[in-house]
Amino acid sequence: MEGRNWFHAAGILWPLLVEAASRRETPTYGQLSPSVQTNPLSMRWALDPIQRYCIESDLPPLSSIVVGAKSGLPGTGFIGWGLDDIDTAHQLVFDYDWSQVPNPYEAFGVSDTPDSLAQSLIEQPEKREEIYAKVKVRGIAQTIFKRALVLAYGQQCAMCRLSFYQALDAAHIIPWSLATPSQRLDPQNGMLLCTSHHRLFDCGFITVTHDGLIRYCDPDMTDGHYSTADKNMTASRHGKKAHLPSDPTLRPSREALEHHYQRHGW
Repeated sequence: MEGRNWFHAAGILWPLLVEAASRRETPTYGQLSPSVQTNPLSMRWALDPIQRYCIESDLPPLSSIVVGAKSGLPGTGFIGWGLDDIDTAHQLVFDYDWSQVPNPYEAFGVSDTPDSLAQSLIEQPEKREEIYAKVKVRGIAQTIFKRALVLAYGQQCAMCRLSFYQALDAAHIIPWSLATPSQRLDPQNGMLLCTSHHRLFDCGFITVTHDGLIRYCDPDMTDGHYSTADKNMTASRHGKKAHLPSDPTLRPSREALEHHYQRHGW
């Protein structure tokens, strides 16, 4: 729905839902809508970022406790749980310790969205620490990182150019767990990879050289049987030019690649 920043609205709603859950209450759309200055029918858009975050983070469906005044059920925009078993969803939400979960949208200003922050990351990568400080909840940071790499790589896998958005991952070269705050949202510490090449990269089977060529660990295919698909995804890529951003400031850094080489014995 155009004209509103629903991520900012979600940041306002999150603590209200957490408080309602602690009291084991089910507020209505009409009761909550004034807090984000909208009408009850538009509340689904404000709740959608919360719903998606809970699904992606494997959390109980927090938005399920917002119900219609007459039906006592979530509205048509709710997909986080079966409506025929909504009582179970409510119990899971009520029993969960939400104090351990930071508000994922708390720092979103009225003009901040994952897309706008991803665009800022591409246009001004030097602001990566500032952006990370704003959205340091890992799930949201990963979303912004992926959208930034999608822009940088033209929505194509660096290894095979697959372009299905749902099958593309933002791969960290220096893993998230080992990266500094500055590196976690650094486009030069990432590559856009399809899910298969992401796994192969993380395992150290495949990499990219400083001059942008793909290297595979067993180019002669001597290490066991290869299916045609195996060959096409691995040995056939060896020595070919990787699909990297046209802007050199967005390509993998020497520091990050050296870390990958050392970790995997290249």
